[in-house]
Amino acid sequence: MAVISRFLSRAPSLANISEGVQQEAVDLEAGLSAAEQQSAQEAAEALRQVVFKGSGGGTAHVELAELLEELCSDLSKVDALRKSKGLAPLDETERQARAIFTISRYLFRNEKPGATARWLGNLTSSGVRTGLATFMATMARNLGAFAMQQCLNYADALAQEGQIAAANPATQPVSEGSNPPYSALCASTEGATTLANIFGGLMLGTMASLHLVGALRDLRSGAANFESLLSRYGQVSLDALLIAIAINNSSWESLPSWLTAAGIYSAGRGVSSALLERKTNVGEYSPPALALAAASYSVAQFGGTMAQNALGLWGGATADSIRTADRYTEARRSALEITEGRHPWGANAGHAALNASLEVFDELQYLAVNRAFQSAKAKRQLRTILSTKDTTPQTRIARLEEISQMHAAALRGMIDYARINPDASNEALEAAGANAVREYRNAKLEGVRMSLARTPASERMLEERANRALIELASLGYRFTPEAPADGPGKASKHNRLIAAYVAQSLEKLKQDQPLEISTLSTCAGWQRLGGRLVNQFLNVEPYRQSLLHALYSALSLLSLRVRKEQVPNDKQRVLGVNNAVEASWTAGLTLLLYPQLKRGVQSRQEPEAQRETAARRKARMDELALDIAQIADLADAVRQPGSWERITEDLASKAVANAVGRPIRIRHNMQRNERTMLARERGAQSPVEIVNDGAGYRGIVENQIRETQPDGDSFFRAVLMNMHQNADVPDHAIADLRQRTSQELLNNARDYVQFLTPPSARTP
Repeated sequence: MAVISRFLSRAPSLANISEGVQQEAVDLEAGLSAAEQQSAQEAAEALRQVVFKGSGGGTAHVELAELLEELCSDLSKVDALRKSKGLAPLDETERQARAIFTISRYLFRNEKPGATARWLGNLTSSGVRTGLATFMATMARNLGAFAMQQCLNYADALAQEGQIAAANPATQPVSEGSNPPYSALCASTEGATTLANIFGGLMLGTMASLHLVGALRDLRSGAANFESLLSRYGQVSLDALLIAIAINNSSWESLPSWLTAAGIYSAGRGVSSALLERKTNVGEYSPPALALAAASYSVAQFGGTMAQNALGLWGGATADSIRTADRYTEARRSALEITEGRHPWGANAGHAALNASLEVFDELQYLAVNRAFQSAKAKRQLRTILSTKDTTPQTRIARLEEISQMHAAALRGMIDYARINPDASNEALEAAGANAVREYRNAKLEGVRMSLARTPASERMLEERANRALIELASLGYRFTPEAPADGPGKASKHNRLIAAYVAQSLEKLKQDQPLEISTLSTCAGWQRLGGRLVNQFLNVEPYRQSLLHALYSALSLLSLRVRKEQVPNDKQRVLGVNNAVEASWTAGLTLLLYPQLKRGVQSRQEPEAQRETAARRKARMDELALDIAQIADLADAVRQPGSWERITEDLASKAVANAVGRPIRIRHNMQRNERTMLARERGAQSPVEIVNDGAGYRGIVENQIRETQPDGDSFFRAVLMNMHQNADVPDHAIADLRQRTSQELLNNARDYVQFLTPPSARTP
């Protein structure tokens, strides 16, 4: 904590300014004179200038063009630091690792400020997680649908050839002796229909089962509500209705291939989404944003369908090579031609790329629209709560909380800067604090930011980081007072709000600093997290995706889309005109209708009761920890005072002194062999410090002789120094130095001394 001590000694003015603004905002509510109100308004306006206009040194934006410069700067700083400590410069491997980490901050971690860097990170994360997964899932679904449709078309063509041969015995079937594709079931219409019914029924049953199990799980965990249950039941009912209509119109035979495609596609998307969890700054999903996103995605689907048909990207069940009739001339194909048909890999890849681009667009635009609404709301709220004209109780409380957040951000920025540059000037520290406030502002008001998820921080890591933050604040004089009112104007209430804000920001920074989760999936904890996400994905997301695709394919199967010869002047031109527009319009309309159900069905789920209980327990633990650190900080203050002993116990003092001097403390009681030794944290080969406690006070041992000490509050420390230096004459400055070292040890390692405090159950509330 030497850095904190040096930081404290300079008393950076930004902390005082921030606390002054906080005090003025509070005092304003108590009724000030006109001059004082004007002063408070000027202070609040200065704060708004920092928040909204970013005044005060430097820009917060780092554009893509500065990436190389930043890489070189980072490496130079590291080399300079290593040189100052007598270490060799970075070798080539270390430089490459450093460069890769810096680039990953731009791309996969998306930590750099600035719109360019942020959108580059958004595109990278969405492209890897959604784009690549959609591409692979679309390729797989087209292969599955191709195989199913080839089997059905082969059986149909073979049956027609048999009918022609039966009507004209002199005519030999064209495909006589050909081998059916994939399975002997494809050799007959009945067998192929049975196979199709099995796959189609399996896909429908899977979707309905996932909805049912998901609903039961939500009810059991407390995550279900009326909207989520109604959405699930509505999706199943809509699917059943559309499929019943398709069966009634004799359109069922065209559905199994598409239902198979939907199942394969959902499985691929579900597994990839669970493997690559995403992290966004979107915290609210509003109905207006959902409506805009649905309209935007519907337009994109209209354009995508038009492009697919215009470019002839027909893969899967619609592949030209397995059609029973030529797409343009309507000439019948033989069963032999169908079984020899090859999958159109080029068209499949083109269709997969088009679909992937649409899904990446949907993910980004949906998050961006919701974040835009959220940011606009945050800006309005920030302007309102920082306005001195609004004096309602709700605004006053919000203002106190917001200024505490800014105060905490400023302190955190200055402490972090002082930690790496202990000799920084007050001006540099103030600049670091102001920059931290702007970063806090940017994180709250910026547009959408998406990245790959981090590994969750363990409870122990969270508690250790909170412990460190509380110790830093205790060093600065901030104490947690549980009885102080949360919205009170007093110093204790202000300190409590600042402590809560500072700890919360420190924990958020810890979560941000964790490694990417994909890098820890091979561990036992990683497999457990993956299993939990797979369950959630397939019970809460994929049933809705399957329902949407089922409804879309069922509705499209009712359309009669035929190519008229006048639309095809030559074989190279693809289907254009009214058929394409009709299909695209149906696709867009159904998307507009079903898209909100896909999103709202997932978002309407409340957080499980277990998560709420965990959050409550964590908050209670943080409050208890804050109280512990506050008590340790008070004891550290008492230890620092000359002659103070009333609040100090022998166990606490001996343990702290042992750790401060790095030697065990052995205390003899009543000069008998009844003795107890308090070991130091780092056990070395040094002999223990021996003192005597005969009930009347502490005495030192010098050259195996017991020496008297003055019976005052310093006797324990004087006895320790007597034995350490084998000198009965202990000056006051040596006692003061030992007290200072012991006090600093208490602050530096407060968690080690909580055991010496009064148990929480016995504390006064």
